[in-house]
Amino acid sequence: MVFSVLILLFFVLAVPLWIYRGWEFFGLPPRARGIFKRLVLRHERAVTFAIRMFFALSAVSAVVMGLVYGLSYLKSGVIDSGSSYKDVVKNRLYTGAEGIDPVLNTYVYDLPLPAVAIFKCLFLAVGFTLVAKALNDIRLIRRLKRRLKPIS
Repeated sequence: MVFSVLILLFFVLAVPLWIYRGWEFFGLPPRARGIFKRLVLRHERAVTFAIRMFFALSAVSAVVMGLVYGLSYLKSGVIDSGSSYKDVVKNRLYTGAEGIDPVLNTYVYDLPLPAVAIFKCLFLAVGFTLVAKALNDIRLIRRLKRRLKPIS
């Protein structure tokens, strides 16, 4: 549940940050935009960062699930790998809309736990990458403006 809220928060926070980044970028003179583009190309690409983050989150998730399934095996002597996400998570997040809630049941709560963990890792990596890239670009634009101010 915490990861669902974090994912939603990252996606909601990314929208105004990217709007502000675009406003700052288009406020730069044309020559400074070229400098900014070259600086961005020199840094790590956002897709590469998102992929690395996804694999790191997936590894942590696999370790935690391995620990949980291992402790379950030690307790009961059997590994329950067929449990769905709704069996593990008791409090569900519903919207109250009749068209959306059955879709949530089908595509989220009825899936096996490892599949939901992989999807949450994917969405968390994408959401965090969107926020981090926008914040990094805003910081880079501000530093560029500060450096170019005495020249112009």
